Amino acid sequence: MFDCYDKSHVKYERCYRLILVLMSFSYQVKYSSKRKTVAIKIENSCVKVYAPNYISPKQIEEFVDLKSGWIMDKLSFQSNTLVKSILEQRQIAVLGQVYELCFCDGATSTLSESNNLIIVTTNRKVKCKRTVALKQLTAYLKLTLTEHLEKRLELLSEQIGVTYESIKVRQYKRRWGSCDKQGRLTFNVQLALAPTEIIDYVLVHELCHRVYLNHSREFWQLVEAYSPLYRDSEKWLKENGLSLDILKL
Repeated sequence: MFDCYDKSHVKYERCYRLILVLMSFSYQVKYSSKRKTVAIKIENSCVKVYAPNYISPKQIEEFVDLKSGWIMDKLSFQSNTLVKSILEQRQIAVLGQVYELCFCDGATSTLSESNNLIIVTTNRKVKCKRTVALKQLTAYLKLTLTEHLEKRLELLSEQIGVTYESIKVRQYKRRWGSCDKQGRLTFNVQLALAPTEIIDYVLVHELCHRVYLNHSREFWQLVEAYSPLYRDSEKWLKENGLSLDILKL
């Protein structure tokens, strides 16, 4: 938490950052003696909380946490109006490597990769070609990311000194990864579109949950030991995470 004093509006504000299973967002709190209830307003991807003076920071955090799903939906919706679908892209970065995208019709629906070029071919007889193309690209990203995760997790888990039960890649709306008590790791397919150092941070974060299944001070100290620049990675995800949400029609 840090305090902000805006002289131009003569308003005292407090700014907070909520980490929601690695899908983070910032929010500002504006206090008023006239307010009787707590309200949240989202405009231009900026989250503002309006609260009465007597509401404590802990109560506000609990309220925001309760509304976090709704907040992420709103942020995602606002982002979707600005971020183009992957089907509208001509270039994408996969595991940090830039590929040209080419869409065409053919006798069968296939996807091939060669010389930094991804060719997505859809059966010319198919009516919903965009849906088919999106499924092909999503499947490709899932497979590519899974293969990358298997290699990196084997190395990172050995360094941290932990084990895990399984790895799964799926589409999430509000999280980058998760780890349950059994050590089952699940990751967002959109990570395939992030830089590899960001992916490594998410892996370290989830592997550290094998030691601390919480976000305690000890947990963050362990994360920092194996990802010294984790704050930069969090900042990158906060600022660029919604822009990776391109796996849509």
